[in-house]
Amino acid sequence: MKILKLFSGIYIPGISSMFPKHQSSVTWTILGVAMALCIFLIYFFKIPVISDTLCNIVLPALSIFTALVFSAIFVIPGQLEEKIKNIETLKDESSINYLVRYRNYIQRFSRQLISIVVISVVIITFLILPLLFDHNIVNLIATSGVIVNSILFLALLFTIINNLKLMVEDSIEQSTKQIKIKKEKINRTQTNI
Repeated sequence: MKILKLFSGIYIPGISSMFPKHQSSVTWTILGVAMALCIFLIYFFKIPVISDTLCNIVLPALSIFTALVFSAIFVIPGQLEEKIKNIETLKDESSINYLVRYRNYIQRFSRQLISIVVISVVIITFLILPLLFDHNIVNLIATSGVIVNSILFLALLFTIINNLKLMVEDSIEQSTKQIKIKKEKINRTQTNI
C-alpha cells in the first residue's frame, strides 16, 4: 500500500499540472475510461499487441530519455538559486514578481519532469510485462497501458515544451526591462554631467 501511495504521489502531480485544478476528478475519470476503452478496442478489434520489434526500438530510446531527464532534475534547483543571486540586488516590484513566477515555473517544471520519468518507467514496465507473462489478459492490459501512458507522455512533453517557451519569453521580457532601466540610468547620469 505504501508503494502505491508513493507511486501516486510522484505520478499524479505532474499529470495534474496539465489540467485545471477544478477539473482534476474529471481528468482522472477520463483517463480511467480511456484505459478501459483501449482494452475494449484492442480485445474486440484484435489490434496487435506489443511486439519484440517495438520493444527493441522503444525500450532503449525511453531508457536514454529517462536518464537524460532524470539528470536534468538535479540541475533545476541550482538554476533557481542562481536566478535569485542574479536578481538579488534589484529591489523593484517587477523583479520580485519575476522571481515568484520563476519559482512557480521551476516547481511546476520539476513536478512535470519527475512525472515524465515515472511515465517512462511505467511504459517500460508495460512493454516488458508481455515478454515475462505470455497471457492474453496481460497482453491486453499491457498494450492499453502503453497506449494510454504514451498519450500522457506526449501530452506532458508538449506541456513541458510550452512551459519552457513561456518561461523563455518571460525571461526575455524581464531582461528587456532590466536593459531599459540600465539605459535610463546611464542616460540620466550622462545628462547630469
